[in-house]
Amino acid sequence: MATATENLTSKDVLTDLRLFLQGVNRERQVSNQALTKSALYLLQTLPVARHAVFEYLCNVFEEAVQIQMKQLQFHEFNQDDLGESSNALDSIIQDACGVLFNFIKTNPAAWAPIISSWSLELLGHLSGKYSTHRGVPHSGSLNELLQLWMTCKPTKSLIEVATECFAAMVKGAPEVCVDSLLEASVKYSPHFDWVVAHIGSCFPTTIITRVLMSGLKDYYQHGGKPGEGHMSSDDKMPKMASAVGILGHLASKHGQDIRNALMKLFEASLTAESEMIRKTTIPFLLKLASLSPMLLNILTTDLINALTPEVLNQLNTILSQWKNTSHQEYESFLLLVVHLVIQSDIGAYQVLQFFLQAAIPTGKKTFAGCYFLII
Repeated sequence: MATATENLTSKDVLTDLRLFLQGVNRERQVSNQALTKSALYLLQTLPVARHAVFEYLCNVFEEAVQIQMKQLQFHEFNQDDLGESSNALDSIIQDACGVLFNFIKTNPAAWAPIISSWSLELLGHLSGKYSTHRGVPHSGSLNELLQLWMTCKPTKSLIEVATECFAAMVKGAPEVCVDSLLEASVKYSPHFDWVVAHIGSCFPTTIITRVLMSGLKDYYQHGGKPGEGHMSSDDKMPKMASAVGILGHLASKHGQDIRNALMKLFEASLTAESEMIRKTTIPFLLKLASLSPMLLNILTTDLINALTPEVLNQLNTILSQWKNTSHQEYESFLLLVVHLVIQSDIGAYQVLQFFLQAAIPTGKKTFAGCYFLII
């Protein structure tokens, strides 16, 4: 038998549900404050209403950003009406974010992935929609975009929510948050780059490592499998291009972290149990280098230093089967190596010196490694 408390809760839920539906469908005049209060209550008590509530919150944030953009565009005019509307929405957004932060804190495993995907998608939508708005800097002006959107209260609140989600997931499920970031980056780049730059600067090591692993997985799944067809074109690997962009944004302040992550990925591939990682990592790294001069410079310095005779023999063993099963693809791979050598700027002398030294067969093991490089 239901208790009085349960009956009261059920009645409250039903009352708020009716109010919410009537308000969003404009069947009844409901203030934004009352409508938001009902929406947040339903978010906490009625799971099936989650999608509708998040959609409503999207509209609230979008309206708030629209007002901010009008204030930016017409700053020289009287903005009393806009200011009142903005203050009211700021209060609503503050309440909404308070509830979302509480969800993330009390049940991160359940809520952080959901709220992360929602907030990143909304940030991408808003950034893209207002990218051509008067007063919004060009997408190439990353620092100016960061300054603009971080001084816009609605988007600042959203990215704080997204960052809190990342903080909650970074130890337990980093691949989930990075996948959401990559998907949004693929969909909304370059207007989404400021979000990537901000979140990446908060969790550089995790973002760099997981972005590389996600890019490697994407490369493998979209035709980068040694021995299974031609090396895939860029348009078939959207996450990989996005990964290059993210690493590019982080390079200025976290270049050493990128160097370390690239070398760890390479070193791990030599002894990895996963056949995918062993056979795909080297082509993947070279593909990255072909898409980014910054990554090429790193690989032509750090990677060359790591290519000892023992490592060359390991690579020869790993990739020999690929050469035997798909000679044409292997030839394409070697052409890419030659292309990258020609394109090398920083470290070019070390690369040529390495080839000359490696061409001298000082022993049987060294010769096997040289054979892999020059044949």
